[in-house]
Amino acid sequence: APLCYHVGAGLCLLALTARIDHYFPFASEVYGNLFCLLVGPSSHSRKSEAIKLARKLLTLAKRTELAPPEPGSEEALIDGIIERPKQVLMIPEFGNFLAGTERSYKTPIKTQLNNVYDACRIGRNTVRKKKENQKDHCDTPRVSLVGGVTPEYLERHTEQVDWTGGFFARFLVFHAKRERLFELPHGDPGHPGDRPAVEGAQGAGLRPLRGRQDAGRFP
Repeated sequence: APLCYHVGAGLCLLALTARIDHYFPFASEVYGNLFCLLVGPSSHSRKSEAIKLARKLLTLAKRTELAPPEPGSEEALIDGIIERPKQVLMIPEFGNFLAGTERSYKTPIKTQLNNVYDACRIGRNTVRKKKENQKDHCDTPRVSLVGGVTPEYLERHTEQVDWTGGFFARFLVFHAKRERLFELPHGDPGHPGDRPAVEGAQGAGLRPLRGRQDAGRFP
């Protein structure tokens, strides 16, 4: 995957290390919530692999609870933040997420994410929570988000208001293409004319991929 994808996913993990009440005294209180969007072509740009690696780091640190499942509704998003104010939302297929928020009960999620990014008070007052004396709000949510999407899905499943209304203005966007490719020779491996190229590919292995711009390409 392009290096910048790992930078975006890594910054979202780094945001988890800040104290939940820490902020920068700017014109207003600016908290360390970070939304990153990894944009690139399907399959070979490896956006999902960068996000999976970030999740694996949480697994190695035994903190998988900091990366909950993708919320299916606004209520699920709010309840999850109230239960765990510090978390990172990892959405490898952000195009599907955008498609689901176009005309359905998931539409308010985008508006609520604006409040989450700004660290506004998040809450949901219900009769059940009052009766059970449960916490019904979070004063300073520390929530980051990293998602992967193709340019085609980003164009198809967004509206003008998403860009002018402030939703995508809150995202740090990484648009990249894969720098290193490993191309196998075309043709029939059993054909005498293709045999030298196949044998060269098998002998080369993956070692030439390290530190070379032309690595992995065979004549």
